[in-house]
Amino acid sequence: MDIKQLNYFIQIAQDQSYSVAAKKLYISQPALSKVVKNLEQELGVKLFYFAGRKTKLTDEGSLLFEKAQKLVEDFNGILSMSGSGSVMEAGHVAMGIPPILGSCFLVDLVMAFQKQYPGIDINLVEKGAHVLQQDVFMGLLDIGCVLAPIYSNQFDIMPLVRDQSMLLVHREHPLAQAESVTLDDLKEERFVIFNEDFTLHHKILAGCRDAGFEPNIAVTSSQWDFLLELVSQNYGVSILPRPILVKYRQPNIRLIPVTGCDVEWDFVLISRKDRYMSSACRRFMEYLCANIKPLPDAI
Repeated sequence: MDIKQLNYFIQIAQDQSYSVAAKKLYISQPALSKVVKNLEQELGVKLFYFAGRKTKLTDEGSLLFEKAQKLVEDFNGILSMSGSGSVMEAGHVAMGIPPILGSCFLVDLVMAFQKQYPGIDINLVEKGAHVLQQDVFMGLLDIGCVLAPIYSNQFDIMPLVRDQSMLLVHREHPLAQAESVTLDDLKEERFVIFNEDFTLHHKILAGCRDAGFEPNIAVTSSQWDFLLELVSQNYGVSILPRPILVKYRQPNIRLIPVTGCDVEWDFVLISRKDRYMSSACRRFMEYLCANIKPLPDAI
C-alpha cells in the first residue's frame, strides 16, 4: 500500500464512480480497477460494491476511507512544510549561558526571536562556562555560550560578543580614583569573585600567580548580584564583566580597568562537532550572532 493507491481509492469513493475518478486522475479505468483490486487483495477485504450505476463503499471500505483521508491530509501537510520552510520554524533549543549574559544581552533578543518564530521553544540554562562546556560535550545542551579561548577541538565555535572585565571597588576604597590598576596592585586586597565553575575565576587566579602572589579569596559565588552587594558594602574587591555595571549601576561602586593581564570578556557560541544540530538550533544561533550588540562603550 502506498499514498498513491490511497489517493485513487479516496477519489473513487468521493465520485462514486470508477469512470469519473479515472478521468480526474488521468488514468485509464482498467488501470484504476487494477489498483483497487490489488489494494483489496493486500487488505483481504472488499472495499466497493455496485448499487445500480453507483460505486458504494462496503463497511470495511468506509473504515478505510475515514483513516485514509486523515493519512493523506497529514502526508500533504508534511510536503507543504518541507516546501515552505516551516519545518525550520518549529522545534526546541536548549542553550547554556552564564548568568550575566542572560540579564545583560538576551532578554530582548529571545523575545524578538520567539515573536518571529513562535514554534521554536528556547530553554536557557544558567551555569558557569566550565560546566557549560561539559554539558554541551555530553549532549545535555545543544549549544553553550562560554568565554574564549576554547582549547578543545571537539567544538564548533562562533564569535558572539566581546567586552572587558573590570576591577570593582567601593567608592571610598583607596583605589577608587585610579585610572587603571594591575593585579600587582591588588596583593593585599580581599577578593570576592565567581566560583571555580566560571572561566573568569581561573583567569584571575592565573593572573595573580603570574604577578607573584596567591590572591586572598574571601568569598566565591555563582551569583553576580551577591558579589556586587559585597563590593557595595566595602567587604572586598571583585573583577567582573563590565556589562553588569553598565546594565545595573551601583552608586557605591567604581569600575577601574585592569591592565597587564588577560581578563577580557570574549563570549563565543559552542556546539559539539560530531552531534546533529536541528534546524531550529541553527536558526537561533544565526539570529543571535546577527543581532547581539555590545553595550555602550564596549571594546
